[in-house]
Amino acid sequence: MLTLRQMIPSFRLPSNRGVPLGTRDYRHERNLILLVLHDLECDECRALLAGIAARYAEFAALDAEVLVIVGNPPDDVAGAPYPFPVLSDADGAVRRQLLEEQISGEEPVGAFATDRFGKLFLQTVASGAGELPAADELLEWAEYADMQCPECGVPEWPEG
Repeated sequence: MLTLRQMIPSFRLPSNRGVPLGTRDYRHERNLILLVLHDLECDECRALLAGIAARYAEFAALDAEVLVIVGNPPDDVAGAPYPFPVLSDADGAVRRQLLEEQISGEEPVGAFATDRFGKLFLQTVASGAGELPAADELLEWAEYADMQCPECGVPEWPEG
């Protein structure tokens, strides 16, 4: 299991943008909302993605990118009709790296939020996409990550 404030692992996967994409493509540039979902046919996953797609401009305004990792093969991901990158993890290597099969007997899903340097601020693991944070909460995490930028002001309240 990843720990908060740890750097999220680097990876690159085939995407619906026609080129492989991954965490390093956004490092130092964008905060990330990373979703690890079952596949593009999963009803709960599609509902979550529709909610995020409807508010995608708000993520972009916060200098955040949404990356979605699914188990579909690259050919299925190529036509994914979303405004954000959808990545194919057909062999499940990145899923295992991020989720480490944390829910026994089930294929888990996860939501992660990082700052532009890759530091993890949110990690939610569940058995279904309906249990993950919705677009509103993910936007709050994107805003929180954006406020952690040292150039943007005081990153955290001082203790004492």
